[in-house]
Amino acid sequence: MVKKDIVLFGTGKYFENYMMCHGWQDGGRPLLAVDNDTAKAGSAKCGVPIRTPAALQDMNRDEFYVIICAARHEEIGKQLEGMGITDYQYHRLVPMDDAIPMELADGGLRPVHVAASVPGWPNAAAPGRNGEGTEPTKPYRIGYVPGVFDLFHIGHLNLLRNAKSRCEYLIAGVLMDELVEHFKKRSPVIPYTQRAAIVAAISCVDRVVPVDFSNTRKIDAWKRYHYDCHFSGNDHGADWTKDLQELRAVGSNMEFFEYTKAISSTQIRNGRGSDNAGNSAREDGSEPTGSENGRLGKVSAMNAAETEALGTEKITKPITETEKSAIGDYRVPEKMKRTWQVELAMLDEVDRICRKHDLQYFLVHGSLLGAVRHRGFIPWDDDLDIAMPRKDYDRFLELAGQELPEPLSVHTPATEEDLFWGGYARIRNSRTTAIEPKEMEHRGNLGIWIDVLPMDICTLDEKRFGIKEKRICHCQRLLYAKIYGRDYRAFCGLKPWRWRWYRLLAGCRSHASLAGQLESAQRMYTDEESDQVAFFTGMGKYRRLSAVDFKGTASLEFAGRKVPVPAGYENYLFALMGRDYMKYPPEEERRPKHRGIYDPERPYTEYVNMLCDTFSHIKGKKIILFGAGLMFEDYMKKYGDRYRPAFLVDNDENKWGRSRMGIPIREPKEILEVPVEKRRLIICSYYYREISTQLEEMGIHDYKVYVQEMEWILRTEEQRG
Repeated sequence: MVKKDIVLFGTGKYFENYMMCHGWQDGGRPLLAVDNDTAKAGSAKCGVPIRTPAALQDMNRDEFYVIICAARHEEIGKQLEGMGITDYQYHRLVPMDDAIPMELADGGLRPVHVAASVPGWPNAAAPGRNGEGTEPTKPYRIGYVPGVFDLFHIGHLNLLRNAKSRCEYLIAGVLMDELVEHFKKRSPVIPYTQRAAIVAAISCVDRVVPVDFSNTRKIDAWKRYHYDCHFSGNDHGADWTKDLQELRAVGSNMEFFEYTKAISSTQIRNGRGSDNAGNSAREDGSEPTGSENGRLGKVSAMNAAETEALGTEKITKPITETEKSAIGDYRVPEKMKRTWQVELAMLDEVDRICRKHDLQYFLVHGSLLGAVRHRGFIPWDDDLDIAMPRKDYDRFLELAGQELPEPLSVHTPATEEDLFWGGYARIRNSRTTAIEPKEMEHRGNLGIWIDVLPMDICTLDEKRFGIKEKRICHCQRLLYAKIYGRDYRAFCGLKPWRWRWYRLLAGCRSHASLAGQLESAQRMYTDEESDQVAFFTGMGKYRRLSAVDFKGTASLEFAGRKVPVPAGYENYLFALMGRDYMKYPPEEERRPKHRGIYDPERPYTEYVNMLCDTFSHIKGKKIILFGAGLMFEDYMKKYGDRYRPAFLVDNDENKWGRSRMGIPIREPKEILEVPVEKRRLIICSYYYREISTQLEEMGIHDYKVYVQEMEWILRTEEQRG
């Protein structure tokens, strides 16, 4: 295999993080970096020359691959594909505490060799730990021992003590919760943060580091910590030849200690204590393999084929069930779980209709990844995506309107004149609420949804493919401008002047004609012979997919039910997300992608009535404001002249009988003295949730909420987990 050069796309903090972790190694140093900021072109960073992305067009695509070093990696991925570059992957941020200490030298970054410059990090060329410049008396300078260390016991302590007896500086790797769940199919009893704190408190441990999917292999851990020897218990059997060969190739080694037979975490968990020594767990925290013969003695090296779970590179089994409440430090809100139940009920109805009429559907996108990796929803994913071949999609839309039970209904760009989300259908539950920010003040069904995407044949002709992309993008921009033009000065990434042009153009067309134009664009060139398919549902560049992967379906578990997935789902996920699709994203990226007001128990109509049309049909009514604070002042500044309140009410009894801006302040019970048909009650307070509860208890249901800042409303609703 020809070794390819590395090109980094992005020169910000992700670039710096990559260089700190990999850039100093022979196999990880990039040839160059590219950046969309043309001002950086011609300069260098960390010894790496920076060019514009256009420089990639002049390079032989068979001789390099791109590593995207940016948070907005999906956009850059589409940009690369638009340039015809498909050999790329993403760099995930690695915590700096876990990276090799580096320094900038003439040739770029290199590992730090001055111990004083990085407190607590051992220096291979530095004097012994006694500070007297003596040579180390132990065989190794830096040792590394990974483990779960759950229910810490004497076996763990013996392992750490034995490892420390062989090295000057001991690094203990503690497996993250998600890694434990993947390999053991159960959560650890003690969460990672507490297990790490326990190990860190052991005097023979010099440093504790996390072990996740990025450094579970021995050689990956070595690249990060440069240890001289990897230590473990010897109850794994002779199965680490490849690991040992890789480590010895870089000057490191592996040693094994006799495990403690008298106790294990499994025995403690099962309540057996030390009475059943024959079922001992490995001292690195994993379960014994049954290879109990041929012990190697106190210190030894093992040679054999690689079968150790923590050393395997390909991950194929799911990690945990959706119902788990926590993944790492992310905890699934209860409202999210209830939202999932609503979506699953809709999925069950789709499944019923498709089975009845022999229609094909399957999970796609994040929902498919959830089935593979979690046996259900990704814990921070708040929607559900399914797809159908175009023929089945069309037939399903015909049937769904007739066969979906109340309160479910199907919606498309053609049926929704005041909403638009893309070129595909949604099934919604009208007794729930899912209002995204852009949908506020718009009419239509705003219940919780699941997405139903059509899958179309993809033309092999590049010119036609490009024409179709541009046509679909143009049609979608027109629909967005038609519906949301009055709400935004700019939208869809367009400059204000171009957005205004789209608004003007859309105003000359009916909604029906624009929706029909979009559907016609999506169906272009779908009658050709092709071995490729695509989802032409969003805007921008579309990813060509192999039709073979979608010929037939497989079945995977999803939240307690079996659901169909593409037969070639692994190939599809690889094409969609890269080779590391089983790895978790950084914790800062673990959040729901949809913002807005979500409520699985209340119909959206209640929120629309509460937050929208504050002054509609107000003629002849007394305006009463609940709240006499800063939000009241904002109301008076914007609407006080036109919609002056008759009086204010406030829960602060010290304000009763006084006035603000010439408007009297009264106690809340005086609201009831004004007949319902003669009043318009408006809550002017950040604590509208508490006040609405108070009003409901008083029997008052006809109130509005003054929206000073939509962000406040969103933040309040999102905190109601």
